[in-house]
Amino acid sequence: MKKRIGDILMEMGFIDHDQLNMALMETQKTGVMLGDVLRRLDWVTEEDLQMAIAVQSGAQILDTENLLVDQSLPLKIPIEVVNEHGVFPFALEDGVLKVASSNPFDVIARDKLERLTGCRVKTFIARRSWISKRHRSLLQNGPKHRRRYRGDYLFPKRSKRLQRRPDCKPVQSTH
Repeated sequence: MKKRIGDILMEMGFIDHDQLNMALMETQKTGVMLGDVLRRLDWVTEEDLQMAIAVQSGAQILDTENLLVDQSLPLKIPIEVVNEHGVFPFALEDGVLKVASSNPFDVIARDKLERLTGCRVKTFIARRSWISKRHRSLLQNGPKHRRRYRGDYLFPKRSKRLQRRPDCKPVQSTH
């Protein structure tokens, strides 16, 4: 069984037992996720939370300072999927779509992207603020055709099915 994020944050020394209990009570009252409560209370930084999530999920933290982004890739994924799940696709290598997310546990986002692209998806942890900045930049600087999002897919449609790109390997179902 995976360790809970609160326990990981305590083990890493970012919060103490009392802070965890107070934050857990707040999550029960409000329904807000624990990490968001701890951030709002200024008890952890986004980086602290990222490190704990990386430990919990096994996902890598994305080095956004030295990242080369395939600028055409985000334009080819439906903006609704990108915005709804807070993801940012940044590379396609060896049939694997690499995606930045602040939540590596969002299997719905991963499954949607795999179905849309026919590629395996690898999630990297990135700051929400970095992802939001990329989204804003994409909408402000993207091509004019970006105003209409419907039909803007990575792969052209072929009789109501998405065409599989030759550089993408078939996705193995994990269900």
